[in-house]
Amino acid sequence: MKRIASVMAVLISGCGDDDGAGEGGSESESEGEGEVPATVTFESGGHTLDVATDPFGLTLRRGDEVLTSASGDALLVGQIPVSPGVYVDPEAPPSGIAWTALGPVVAASGDTLELADGSTLRVTMPRDGVFRLAWTAAHDDAPELVRVSLGVTATERFFGFGEAWDTVSSRGVVRALQFRIDGASESGLNELHVPIPLAISPRGWGVLVETLRPGAFDVAAERDDRLAATFQPSPGEAFVVDLMGAADPLALIEDYAALTTMPALPPHWAFGPLQWRDEWGGVAAKGQDGRDVTLADAYVMRELDIPTSVIWIDNPWQTTYNSFVFDENFPDAAAMIDELRGLGYRVMLWSTPYLDSGTSDYDEARDNDYFMRLGEGLAPPFFFGNAIDFTNPDAFAFWQVMIDRVVSMGISGFKLDYAEEFVADLAGRVPDWRTFSGEDPTTLWKTYVRLFHEAYLGALPDGDGFLLTRSGGFGEQGGNTAIWPCDQDTTFEHHGPGNNGGLPAAISAGLSLSASGYPFFGSDIGGYREGLPTQELLLRWAAYAALGTIMQMGGGDNQAPWDDDYPQPETADVYRFYARLHTDLFPYLYTYARRAAETGRPVTVPLGLAFPADEAAWSEDYEYMLGDALLVAPMFEGGASREVYLPAGTWVDYFTHEVREGPERFDMDVPLERIPLFYRAGAILPMLRDDFDGGAIDTLAEASDPGVVSYMDHMDELRVRIVPGDADSSFTAFDGTAIDVTPGDTISIAVTPGAQFADIVLEVLWPGEPAAVLVDGVATDDWTYVGGFVRVESDGVTVTIA
Repeated sequence: MKRIASVMAVLISGCGDDDGAGEGGSESESEGEGEVPATVTFESGGHTLDVATDPFGLTLRRGDEVLTSASGDALLVGQIPVSPGVYVDPEAPPSGIAWTALGPVVAASGDTLELADGSTLRVTMPRDGVFRLAWTAAHDDAPELVRVSLGVTATERFFGFGEAWDTVSSRGVVRALQFRIDGASESGLNELHVPIPLAISPRGWGVLVETLRPGAFDVAAERDDRLAATFQPSPGEAFVVDLMGAADPLALIEDYAALTTMPALPPHWAFGPLQWRDEWGGVAAKGQDGRDVTLADAYVMRELDIPTSVIWIDNPWQTTYNSFVFDENFPDAAAMIDELRGLGYRVMLWSTPYLDSGTSDYDEARDNDYFMRLGEGLAPPFFFGNAIDFTNPDAFAFWQVMIDRVVSMGISGFKLDYAEEFVADLAGRVPDWRTFSGEDPTTLWKTYVRLFHEAYLGALPDGDGFLLTRSGGFGEQGGNTAIWPCDQDTTFEHHGPGNNGGLPAAISAGLSLSASGYPFFGSDIGGYREGLPTQELLLRWAAYAALGTIMQMGGGDNQAPWDDDYPQPETADVYRFYARLHTDLFPYLYTYARRAAETGRPVTVPLGLAFPADEAAWSEDYEYMLGDALLVAPMFEGGASREVYLPAGTWVDYFTHEVREGPERFDMDVPLERIPLFYRAGAILPMLRDDFDGGAIDTLAEASDPGVVSYMDHMDELRVRIVPGDADSSFTAFDGTAIDVTPGDTISIAVTPGAQFADIVLEVLWPGEPAAVLVDGVATDDWTYVGGFVRVESDGVTVTIA
């Protein structure tokens, strides 16, 4: 509840008394004593917002550069006579709506401007470069819609908007920001599981609409020179829009997090590979024992040396929905969980917010009015039972007591499904959803999923619980540790009308979320719908997932790389390589994950935001930076090759060590055991050690089985891979370990151990065996040259290679 309170405080702060954190103030260009100035100017963080008074207009500048400007139609209100309960659609406003341009400004006093219709606009600066515009109607009878229109350039593209399955960068489209039924889609839904009212230009400006109400962004669709944000206002409250400017567009994502809440950090073990099977479609249907299948997978992965840190058990595993009691397919579940944890697996379970009438707890919930209501009766059951009303504190506590039935057995997290049926629009009307708190039905969906997630995360150990959810919204990233994008197809097809799409849709979803304040993401490797994925699709998807934050193997047809459905042993061998790569990159990934949780800055960055000065990068929707050192160009379509674009700079192929100079566009042959992956010159990658007596790390979780190599037993050991560039470079790992590299004909590497890592091995890419290796200026023979890398021990000293 604290997170919700903090977000709501942000939402209403536009009409409070805060003066903000920006260093500037307002200035007026007066035309004479007592007259309204022609322009009211606000300055903050090297940016300026000019508000023209007649006609009303807005211009956002960085120095002398105009980032966006609009006059006359900068702020519009739309009105149309409607009967109570009619849904006025911001995505496609009714044809009879009357739009009125607000203005002119008739009075200006400090940060408050009075408009001709009696409404007011207050401008504050809550952060450097952020101008908060809080418009308050003249009376409580607010218009049906409010629209902010801003100018865009002829080539400008925009990022953000939450989870988008079709493209990462947007232009010429309308981005709806409300989950709803869509009969034209494959799933019957519009698949907007995580809509965020945020638009970011790589030119270094953006727009955030601080509301949970339905809305949409027209991204140069109706007019190619305009970005228009249209939303339903909340009666009696200010309509709050933040215009944001920053030289680095990634700082705008940090602004979003600071204005709402920082992302929740998954526990460290969640950054190891996850595995699951779709029990409903496979194990239970075949009459197999779920316990035996789960343990068989657990032992096979250890026998095949496939590093995996988490197993989750999918639906059905309970006696009924949601009894939180294991059924007969999982006999002696407590012993099974203990056995899995001994093998180094954390265990998760599938869950939903519904309670079936067949459970013994149903009567208690019904008698205490713990269920969601529609009008005077209960909301209809949704697949698995009646939905809990999480706005009721007693119902919230009741559900957490039930969750504890499995948490007390050693369950560490949940895959949370559904919870999205409380939409604002059903057949053109606002449903009469009723809650304990009296939540507005047009904002209920976003509030409901927030509370649903908080109930589970709050029932898990603080800092050591993991949620993989399919829904979210504005400011909800603080109670949501990772997103899984619902159900993609087992294909290489793109998302479009009547087609969910497969691997391209997953890549687009993850990168669009990264640009929207949600840094942690993992899709079903191989997809979920339309049958068994091919070997090619499964391994291409695994390669992509390995170079992201959350890597999870499983899908609707129970695919696993070691199954006889795939050629063996090569499928398992290639998957092992990618699972090993993902695991070995843990220190690198976790460093950026910690930064994301502290600042909001994403881990995976769309190429257009990573290289904003390069317009060619803006539309490269299937390439991204993983941290600052690795460029990833996943195979998103079938075939053995793809076109790759490298921005300006020096790039080194991860596999061949071939050096390329960007900007360059070229075709690349890519066998199944490869993915287009490039070091940025000067790269420093902290990685897990791979030279233990028992082999490389098997799991990031604790393990008691003597045959399992756990990171928890080798937490002080690290290897650092270095790809020298032409300039000095440095990296500080999450524990404070600092690596400083000075390149040249010889290279000098200074290592300063942090709080955790003390036993450190360096791997330095070097063209041939070196003439000499020195440790603290003294020549040593204690080094090896393998695979193009000089490998040498470094215990907090300076290493020189010549």
